[in-house]
Amino acid sequence: MVSHKEFEGRSVEDALNKAGLDLHIDPRQLEYEVVNEGASGIFGLVGAKKAKIVVTLPVTPMGFISETAEPGKTTNKAAEPHPADGKDTTSIDAAMEQGNAFLTTVAENISHGISIESTVTPHKVKLNLGGANPAMLIGRRGETLEALQYLTEKVTNKELAKRVRVQLDVEGYMQNRRKNIRHLSLRLAEKAKRKRRPVTVGKMPPHERRLVHVTLRDESGVRTQSVGSGFIRKMMIYPENGPPPRRYKHHPRRAR
Repeated sequence: MVSHKEFEGRSVEDALNKAGLDLHIDPRQLEYEVVNEGASGIFGLVGAKKAKIVVTLPVTPMGFISETAEPGKTTNKAAEPHPADGKDTTSIDAAMEQGNAFLTTVAENISHGISIESTVTPHKVKLNLGGANPAMLIGRRGETLEALQYLTEKVTNKELAKRVRVQLDVEGYMQNRRKNIRHLSLRLAEKAKRKRRPVTVGKMPPHERRLVHVTLRDESGVRTQSVGSGFIRKMMIYPENGPPPRRYKHHPRRAR
């Protein structure tokens, strides 16, 4: 007969509240033992550990209360899994608040006077970041901006059951950059088809290479390919009809 059950949460208090909801009992009335107090880690990501407690199931004349029991009812059936043991059902507003707080904390260590404008859609959160030194927030080839976006998205989605995409910009930089890359890709694709030779777009980070692929995905007569290894790679546009035939110059033989 099951007499104990483990619960996990972001903190001991959070785990205890989960136990109370699961067992339909005031958490203050539960007997429990702390197995792990948990750790928030760096920015709540690296090295983070959940708190874990072992709760002694309350005993009634009918036996131990199961974690699936209704209020006022008891059973001695074995424990069944409960949705509370999985990801938290944090609201999108609470998740955005966590993401914005993280982004503000990190960005203020890069530039002063940080401001964030948010636009929310069902599956995407757009954050436009402003600061006294926007170039520092963008970084070389947008590397700092992409790193901030990646980490902010991780923090925002940490407790959400359904993933929400986070798109970060700095004073319209990414919007203008994407527009320029699309125009450049189409222009170089026409050049590759006209000259029937490969054309180099340039060295790019992943999100820019992906934009070139998407822009030319339906463009007839060319194909795209990343060349090299690492974070920054060369982006190439190849004509599908191959290089033009090689021309040989005719040199008359000299009389011996």
